[in-house]
Amino acid sequence: VTAIPNPTPSIPEPGTLALFGLGLAGIGFARRRKVA
Repeated sequence: VTAIPNPTPSIPEPGTLALFGLGLAGIGFARRRKVA
């Protein structure tokens, strides 16, 4: 295994993950409100 100076993390940054989660939650909430 060779050492890489800047390995790309498989897990996205907390901020990006939070924004993605909020976006999904918003879409799901909007869909739920439209249906109900």
